[in-house]
Amino acid sequence: MKGRAGASLRRAIRLPHATAMVVGTIVGASIFVQPSEITGHVPTIAGVFAVWLISGALTLIGALV
Repeated sequence: MKGRAGASLRRAIRLPHATAMVVGTIVGASIFVQPSEITGHVPTIAGVFAVWLISGALTLIGALV
């Protein structure tokens, strides 16, 4: 195949898409970091589960508001 002179790729990623990708990367990475931080501060499994439930409820409320 011969390449065309002046051919270029179409720029399809705009600011909203780039922002979503960066936010997704940060949130995705924090999923692996936060559990170890929480278990370091909460001494029992029941406490970790309670923190998880409260965090989930707050996240749901934040998403619905």
